Amino acid sequence: MGEDKIVYSYSLGEVPTKYREFEEKNSKYSTRNDGVLRIRLEKNNRGGKIVTVIFGFVSNSDIEGLCKEIKTRCGCGGTVKEDRIELQGDKAEFVKKILIDKGYKVK
Repeated sequence: MGEDKIVYSYSLGEVPTKYREFEEKNSKYSTRNDGVLRIRLEKNNRGGKIVTVIFGFVSNSDIEGLCKEIKTRCGCGGTVKEDRIELQGDKAEFVKKILIDKGYKVK
């Protein structure tokens, strides 16, 4: 059988650049780097609980401090994961008001 070519591999090696770029562009948290924060509600893979997700931050912003302030004002739990804030419960309207008051552009 001459030159066998590997069609698919389960190895944990380096992911080729073209696939990384495709994954980054098509991520559900991908942003246009336009300085606008986006708020969305999610329920998938969370045991039926609703989570408010805020994403679209620029890299030099103080996400940890902002998350702490929002959690205090909303009276809910939350965390920072991969440049996004996740808050427990449907807090979209309340969070939008807080972010606008702090001078962020929000969609």
